[in-house]
Amino acid sequence: MNDLNMVVLVGRLTKDPEHKMAGTTSLCKFTVASNYKYKEKEHVDFIEVVTWAGLADTCQKFLAKGSQVIIEGRLTQETWETKEKEKRSKITVTANHVQFVGVRKDSASKDAGNVGATSIPDETNPFG
Repeated sequence: MNDLNMVVLVGRLTKDPEHKMAGTTSLCKFTVASNYKYKEKEHVDFIEVVTWAGLADTCQKFLAKGSQVIIEGRLTQETWETKEKEKRSKITVTANHVQFVGVRKDSASKDAGNVGATSIPDETNPFG
């Protein structure tokens, strides 16, 4: 039996995406705020999302702070050691699909508008 590592996340970007190159492959990172209510209190989780290659380029082009997205992907744990030899780790979501729910980054342009149910699969993800 195979294990399953799958995440579906709905939220809004907390700031503009950060785009860079990892060797010859595009990488785009952003943080999504996802809120929920529990016992009459509202909680917010901040989740870091990573996209690769063509999906990274598309996210950089169309997403901005406040954009609402639906993310499908998997949890990835990163580990490292500090200069003081302390072990650190964090869990991020490596996205396979990003569905844009809000408006385009360039909403002032003539062709801007609701991106709607645009689902962009990451078929070139080097880790997927």
